[in-house]
Amino acid sequence: MKKIIFIAFCLAIAASAARAQDIIVKKDGSEIKANVIKVSSTEVEYKKFGNPSGPTYTLSKSEIFMIKYQDGDKDVFEQKQPSDFRNAYPQHGSSAQHNANFNSSAQHNANFNRKSPGLAFLFSFLYPGIGQYYNGQVGKGVTMTVIGTAALVTGAVCAANAVGEEYVSGRGGGYYAPTTDETMLLISSAAYVAYFGTWLWSVIDAPVSAGKINRRRERGELSWNIGNGSTLSLNPNLQYATALNGATLRRQPACGLSLTLNF
Repeated sequence: MKKIIFIAFCLAIAASAARAQDIIVKKDGSEIKANVIKVSSTEVEYKKFGNPSGPTYTLSKSEIFMIKYQDGDKDVFEQKQPSDFRNAYPQHGSSAQHNANFNSSAQHNANFNRKSPGLAFLFSFLYPGIGQYYNGQVGKGVTMTVIGTAALVTGAVCAANAVGEEYVSGRGGGYYAPTTDETMLLISSAAYVAYFGTWLWSVIDAPVSAGKINRRRERGELSWNIGNGSTLSLNPNLQYATALNGATLRRQPACGLSLTLNF
């Protein structure tokens, strides 16, 4: 009977000692059995549970996700995130999911690849449609290139066939006299005019479109002027669903769109 009481007493002491430890859960999921001594605004000081008389260790709070105290209480440390993230980590004692909205259009406005109207003009000056390719307007660029190329080839072929020679016979013998095909000459002239018009269209449109693209991207990825100073913008958003799964934080991205009307 005495042995049973002694064993029960020893087990109670061992269980009490096991509960007398603090658990530091790091963000990488690892755990440290410790006796927490001090928690400051930036660091946590502790001693290892198995060596209470040993050295004092210091751990940055940025590496710690949670501390489970021996009395059952918990501290969950929420780190300040950039302004683009909100509620990125669960609050104290919570295991529910939290959404953090990332305004991708704000980041996009600061970092988007601006189009140079000067370069757009230079590319279109070299050949119709190249400036539009630079602006990302592939459909318009293909249209201008096809029209310009067709007009240039047609003008060159018709001009080559507009002038010829005709054999003329006479009393003293025959000779070749130059001839001009008025129809071919007219078609050639019209083709060159069409090419020049396409080139002029491309040269004027390229820098103007580059400026419009820059202004539109400053307001949002997709933006339309609907009159009277009002704009309608469609901005992509990236949402992060953050969940606490045991001692591990998991963040999964989800894409979305927001519609904004400014007037």
